[in-house]
Amino acid sequence: MRDYPIRFYFKLLFLHVKMNGYRWTLCFCLRHVLTGSLRVIEKITQELERKSNLPGSNSVAENALKWNHYRWKRGENEWTPSAIWKESVIKNVMLKNISPDQIVLEIGPGFGRWTRKLIEISRHVIVVDVAEKCISHCKNVFGDRGKVEFHVNDGRSLDVVSDDSVDAIWSFEFSCT
Repeated sequence: MRDYPIRFYFKLLFLHVKMNGYRWTLCFCLRHVLTGSLRVIEKITQELERKSNLPGSNSVAENALKWNHYRWKRGENEWTPSAIWKESVIKNVMLKNISPDQIVLEIGPGFGRWTRKLIEISRHVIVVDVAEKCISHCKNVFGDRGKVEFHVNDGRSLDVVSDDSVDAIWSFEFSCT
């Protein structure tokens, strides 16, 4: 908005007060100032990460810490918006790309939102996650199925999976907030 002369901002302020009242105008102005400030802070943070090669809030250690302490209130369907949505993803994505004769690598299963179906529709599933809590839960729920193996890994490699040993990879993240 810097393309406008300063008197424009005063006219806009008075127009907002006239049309919306003082409280709304104050909230609007605060939101505008805070939003602008957050953009500047985000830009500075990203520049520091870039210049100093910092992981910021996207490190393996932070991800492991976060998911090992997460409460998982809805279990395997923590981020499933609806059963209809999940079935649609299974029908239109999973079943069209994974066949019964395949060995599937699932990266980052969480509490197993997709693991159950992957075990059902494929020959073998290899489940890999950086969080011990997630792998422990998946072992408890799916470990007796026989055609699935579980690995906690370092979050940077897939050393637990042999080269050329999988036919398909499944990794799916969808958050509704």
